[in-house]
Amino acid sequence: MCTWAVTGSGALLAEGLHSAADVANQLLLKQGVIRSRRKPTREHQYGFHKEKYVYALISAACVFCVGCGASVLHGVSSLVNPHVLENMSYSLAVLAGSSVLEAYSLRVAFQAIQRSAEEQGMGLWQYIKRGRDPTTVAILWEDGGAVAGLGLAGGFTLLTWITGQQHWDALGSIAVGVLMGGIALQLMRTNKRFLIGQAMEPAVERSIVQHLHNDNMVVKVIDPKSEEIGDGVFRFKAEIQWSGEHVVQKYLSELRRESLYRQLRAAACTLDLPQQTAEDAIDIAMVKFGMGIIRTVGSEIDRIEGELKQLVPGLKYVDLETDKGSAALSPLGSVDLGPDFEVASLRSLYDKLGAAAAQNATSAAEGSGSNASGGGSSPPTTA
Repeated sequence: MCTWAVTGSGALLAEGLHSAADVANQLLLKQGVIRSRRKPTREHQYGFHKEKYVYALISAACVFCVGCGASVLHGVSSLVNPHVLENMSYSLAVLAGSSVLEAYSLRVAFQAIQRSAEEQGMGLWQYIKRGRDPTTVAILWEDGGAVAGLGLAGGFTLLTWITGQQHWDALGSIAVGVLMGGIALQLMRTNKRFLIGQAMEPAVERSIVQHLHNDNMVVKVIDPKSEEIGDGVFRFKAEIQWSGEHVVQKYLSELRRESLYRQLRAAACTLDLPQQTAEDAIDIAMVKFGMGIIRTVGSEIDRIEGELKQLVPGLKYVDLETDKGSAALSPLGSVDLGPDFEVASLRSLYDKLGAAAAQNATSAAEGSGSNASGGGSSPPTTA
């Protein structure tokens, strides 16, 4: 800016504004990164990951308004009202020195982008378009724009010095302003994409869905959705149709079948009591069974969520919901019990259990009687 005050070069003014906008942009991006690292609160339960994109969007808007607007306006004003330029050699020297510094900064940003792209298994251009961290991409765009802007400013300044025509300097100011406007629009589009929300990479989402399908507890995965809520931080939800047979088998293996059978026998033994008492006992047995199934489904959800988070390290929030449709039934569980399966059906079960118990008692009695008769026929012992 000091050199512009000495020379009056519009192209140099545009680059000065460009540099000032870059500095302000870096400060805004740093502030956004700091604020995005705050812990979740009651009002913002998923955290503040997206706040950095808000600051980056503000930064891009400032570049567009201040850098692009002021440079183009000054260039147009210089075309309409040209003025004498002085000490153009100073301008060229400052632009050359700035180009060296900006080129080094661009090299550092490029290397950082390459490392990030390799870590995510993406190509360089793919990372620039769909990378997880728009902050580093913004720095690359700014440094690249700075090098290109210095080249434009230097070229138009050299033309002005050689030809002595001031309109070249004005055109250089306009060209740098247009370049800054293009970069600002690109940064706006990038940050808008993250603010609106985008799904995780299709290949990653497919691997999650495939892992769910491979689990024997899952019959069908319905309406899977994902969203990137921060740099490499994802949220995934899906509705799950559970395998009823496998869930029940899991519950029985943990409960032990004998315990369930005791509950059913206890309920069946009340059938000779008044109807209300019998129904209450049956309800209690069924409620206990249902609560056990619910606990089993909950534990399976926790297990699967843990496996998915190990599969995708950036997967921080997993929401698996039970599908509201009918549960998947195996041939063993596909029998229609019908509307009459109430006390009468349970009474039939009780009769069968009673008959089995009576048969066991008869067998035990016969065995005991044979042992007793055998003991009575033994010859007496002679003293």
